[in-house]
Amino acid sequence: MVDAAHAPAKQPRGLSRRAMLTGLGAGGAAAVFVRGAEPAAATATTSGVPSYVPATALNTFETTTSVYNFKASNTRRHRAGLALASSGGLTNQVFIGDSLTAGCIGGSTFDRLNAWPRVYAATLNQLGIPNAGTGLVRVADNTVVDARWTFSSGWAGYTSCSYAAAAGATATFSSDVAGTSVAVAYQQGAGGGAFTVSVDGATSGPGFANVSTGGSTKATRVTLSGLADTTHIVTVTTASSAMVVLIGAEVFNTSGLICHNVGQSGSRASGSGRASWSDTTTTGGSAQPLTIYRSTSGIYGQIPSTVHCALGINDLIAGASPDAVVAAIATIRAQCAGSDFFLYLEPQPNAVTPDNWSALCTAMYGAADSLDVPLFDLQDRLGGYSSEQLNQLTGDTYAHLDRAGYADWGRSSGLISSR
Repeated sequence: MVDAAHAPAKQPRGLSRRAMLTGLGAGGAAAVFVRGAEPAAATATTSGVPSYVPATALNTFETTTSVYNFKASNTRRHRAGLALASSGGLTNQVFIGDSLTAGCIGGSTFDRLNAWPRVYAATLNQLGIPNAGTGLVRVADNTVVDARWTFSSGWAGYTSCSYAAAAGATATFSSDVAGTSVAVAYQQGAGGGAFTVSVDGATSGPGFANVSTGGSTKATRVTLSGLADTTHIVTVTTASSAMVVLIGAEVFNTSGLICHNVGQSGSRASGSGRASWSDTTTTGGSAQPLTIYRSTSGIYGQIPSTVHCALGINDLIAGASPDAVVAAIATIRAQCAGSDFFLYLEPQPNAVTPDNWSALCTAMYGAADSLDVPLFDLQDRLGGYSSEQLNQLTGDTYAHLDRAGYADWGRSSGLISSR
């Protein structure tokens, strides 16, 4: 069960925004627990277990944390990674998901620096697991550009990457976290062009590299090490008219935990094309998200200890069945077999009926059993749209949260993960 030192404190429903923010507290590691109401078609049982949890469920639901099937046997790699990071080694975790993971706080407004994976990393840092860097900061997410990236003319964006087919096009990443190493991730392929990487204006030495992207098709990275332990400005400049496909960049140190948030707004677990995480085909010469970002893709420097997966809302909105969502998640999990896998049940959006959402909730518990992975139930923890409105946690009429809602998600997940 829950370690008393790490268990989030349970709070009554209807907690005000002021109380929520006060409880979160700047710099404090304690999480505020806001127990949300389940969808109208699936109210909680007298035992505190959501009624959408199937009677055939094989594992334990923790009523104090809204987490299911979190146990030693399916978190071995995760725990080993945290232990390594705590003792001076380097490890990383990957977060895949839709706009709730990408940092949408309502409509088309994104706050990536306060997205829940970032709060998760900060929480673990407060518990003694050092933050080792920025994580991979993508150049493009469904046409949304991260504020840490700036581009000259010559670049075009699509869902997963950006590309340029003209010499002299520059893409510049300004890190907000210090580190002694820089990595730039890109797609390699036949006929690929060349580019240079310059750190803080270097034209030679450890802060400069010439890179060719030709060769067999794959996602990969170039790393520059031995830099000053400070924030850096990383400039990528194309060297010819042959196409360069840029994925992202990161600044990091040699020890601690790196959290890569590669959540993609508008994306789904099921379906096809660049909106789908389970589609591993190529369309128009560009790889799909899972092909690029799965844990063995080659862009992280080492296989992550843990992959966090928060998908499902856009699937139902697009008309997919719960069974299709679960089948897609099984595909994603199989592509990340070298890592532990944490599944997240997102809170209900206003755009999905209670009955349909309850069906997905039940199916997700089945997936947690069949895949034997932990399930973090944000539907139970935060509630659906009505509860989020009551607790002043919602950013819009979908399931997008405001900063307080994401802070609760990230902090509670970090506390539980640290056990």
